Amino acid sequence: MTRSSQQTYIQRLGFQDQDRANPRHGLACEYLLDRLIEQNVFPNLQELKANAIKSFLNYKTEEIKDLNYKYKNLEYQSKWNASASEEAEHVINTVNEQTLLLSRVHQAAENISESEMKQIIHKTMPPSQFISVPITSGKFVNGFADLLLNQSPYFYFDDDLSLKSDLRHNYLNILGEIKITPEPAENVIQQIAFYREFVNVSEVIILIDYDAPQLKRMTEGSDIKVYRLGAKFDKWCSTKTQSITEEF
Repeated sequence: MTRSSQQTYIQRLGFQDQDRANPRHGLACEYLLDRLIEQNVFPNLQELKANAIKSFLNYKTEEIKDLNYKYKNLEYQSKWNASASEEAEHVINTVNEQTLLLSRVHQAAENISESEMKQIIHKTMPPSQFISVPITSGKFVNGFADLLLNQSPYFYFDDDLSLKSDLRHNYLNILGEIKITPEPAENVIQQIAFYREFVNVSEVIILIDYDAPQLKRMTEGSDIKVYRLGAKFDKWCSTKTQSITEEF
């Protein structure tokens, strides 16, 4: 495919997608992200918290070992160096503080509810991070994926024993495509195949707002899953369509 013909094809695929002007399309993107978080992240909350505890304990244990080694050297030097004696006292106080943190991390973790962990995850995974993601090759943008879930969250504890969350890239890349306006099945499959030339994905989910038996048949047995938007989506929309934008 030549550069000019590729650009024309890209325009047809994404840059001039009429569905993007339909508010239902944007809501469906958010809905898909919410469902994927519910299915792929929320069942693992306890494991994520356990990993955060383990990581914190390992980090602090190594830090305490280093501090103890430093303290022994300073203690030896303090026999003829007064400043070393003062520094040794500071180091051993730090060791005691870090040791106390080690003993408190499990209790702090127990006090964090599942609903709090879910709120942390939602703040870590804003829709803007995963919706309308540019599909690129070098500096050239080949289109925009309606949804590309290419990162997963992990928990960690800071020195205040507050549970935080951040994102890391993973091998489980899910590509989501939303179709509100009916489109030939061949076009949809061609679009997915085109995007997959530029991004590795382990699963493709297509949400459609119309009957598409041919698309369903053509994707059977593949890693492309086709689902229909319905009553569950409409119920979800009823809780999301109220204005939350503050006046400037």
